[in-house]
Amino acid sequence: RHKSSLGEKVTFQNIIDNKYLLTTVIYKNEIDKPIKQTAIKVIYSIRFGAKNNGYISVAEILNYKGGKNFAKVVALPVKPKMVGKLLSDDKKDAKGKLYRKEYLKIANTTGEGFVSYWFYKYSDNIIRPKLSFVKLYKPWNWLIFTSVFLDDINSVIDKKLKNLKKKFST
Repeated sequence: RHKSSLGEKVTFQNIIDNKYLLTTVIYKNEIDKPIKQTAIKVIYSIRFGAKNNGYISVAEILNYKGGKNFAKVVALPVKPKMVGKLLSDDKKDAKGKLYRKEYLKIANTTGEGFVSYWFYKYSDNIIRPKLSFVKLYKPWNWLIFTSVFLDDINSVIDKKLKNLKKKFST
């Protein structure tokens, strides 16, 4: 591997018949392209949660210091038209919390963690607490995250507890 003005190159060399040196060079981003495309397809296929409405999103960090265009949307299954759009770290939740700044803080420190914030739930106009798990994949500067409304988690827990109580009471 070596760096050039156009990016990192990967070189493979092989000696053939102890006479010939075969050299192949490719830019690392060309190797990564089909792998990223496959990862995005997998991300779009994943759904989870009590009502199967959970999903995974990806943003590519462009500036670890933050700012108006700190990241670009790579995958957003619920809003595919957002792919390629730039994100600002000054986005506020329903109560005024700058939750993307917390995402960025995690990217710059531990590389993974949880962020809580408030959002309007899709089915009504009530602000509800939401929890995101954020993970940085540094080789691609990908910030991978997923979130869930806490009342959805609570309903799943309540169902499980009810089933357990029923199971142990008989």
